[in-house]
Amino acid sequence: MEDSGPSPQRGPQCNNQLKPPIPLSGWLSDRYGRRTVYAIGAVGGALWSVVFFAMASSFATVLPGVVIGLVFHSLMYGPQAAFVSEQFTARLRYTGSSLAYTFAGVIGGALAPLAFTYFLAKAGTGYVIAAYIVVACAVTLVGLRLGRAVRDEVAVVSPA
Repeated sequence: MEDSGPSPQRGPQCNNQLKPPIPLSGWLSDRYGRRTVYAIGAVGGALWSVVFFAMASSFATVLPGVVIGLVFHSLMYGPQAAFVSEQFTARLRYTGSSLAYTFAGVIGGALAPLAFTYFLAKAGTGYVIAAYIVVACAVTLVGLRLGRAVRDEVAVVSPA
């Protein structure tokens, strides 16, 4: 059978290829600091969203664009659990991180897609969505700056 390029049937294949960046970014955050890795993901995600909407014209350009975007997402998702839990004292850590993660999921997971649909319908261009993502990434950078610096120093990793 001849390879005809990207197809919707390759989604699971791409998903498997995207699994390694998340634990890798967690390891990078242990090594170089949570804020550093998270910030690289936020800046990369902001810049890439503009590039993505400029190039997204067909499935052949959307698929690699999404894959690259998910790499930046991985750089934020990998250190996220540790960063959020470190914002709370040990006594409040479980409840605090659980509530933070739940509310973030509701805001980002429910409101953002509705906002994207509305913006696209009103503006007719993906650049408005890119602007939303840029603002969200800027808010992320402010949150990183305001968060407690618990383990931002470079971790010394000794061989086991």
